[in-house]
Amino acid sequence: EMRVRGILHLSMAFNLLHFFGLFKPKSKLGIDLGTSAIKIVELSQKDGRWVLENYGTYELRSRGTTETTNTSIMSLPDAEIAQAIRDIVSVSGMKSRQVVASVSSLSTFATVVEMAYSSEDEIAKTIPFEARKYIPVPIDQVVLDWSIIGVVDAQGGSAPAPTGPTPLGTTVTVEVFLAAVPKDETARYQRIMKAAGLDLLALELENSSLVRALLGNDLSLTAIVN
Repeated sequence: EMRVRGILHLSMAFNLLHFFGLFKPKSKLGIDLGTSAIKIVELSQKDGRWVLENYGTYELRSRGTTETTNTSIMSLPDAEIAQAIRDIVSVSGMKSRQVVASVSSLSTFATVVEMAYSSEDEIAKTIPFEARKYIPVPIDQVVLDWSIIGVVDAQGGSAPAPTGPTPLGTTVTVEVFLAAVPKDETARYQRIMKAAGLDLLALELENSSLVRALLGNDLSLTAIVN
């Protein structure tokens, strides 16, 4: 099974979380700070299925019209964004205060690279050096995360990711999903959610959210146009 994971967990180490292990039966909020709108859903898990409990949106409008404005949500002051989030949560009656927020693809960098693999510990040590080849900003200015998503087989195709260390003295080539978000961007999301009275559990790359939400475990050849 190939798994493309892109959640940046907001802990000291900013470790990658697997989405389906993140949510508990108690509901959580998913927040998208889009270009011209803020969208929030409240989800819970019941009998192994995801249930939409509630939702709400906030759209920027040109003064005195019903037309959307050219102003971007993220160009607004943090306090104004936080107030809009509070208004959505309050008016819609959402109960949860725990949040997973998506980060726009415009603010993120993600790619798949091939690396020699002997164990995950070795990959973890090598990733910061390998990432410098692909990320166009200093590594100390980003939150970096990764996940092994497959093995490159002899025919150049992809096989399932390894489940443990390879036999002593042998290596294989693996595909590694590499993701980075500027630290100032993650810090801003934390400030906004705190000001809105919410607990930010994790940030996830927008495109990874779309892949999981629309495809799940379907590995057939598919194009998603966003």
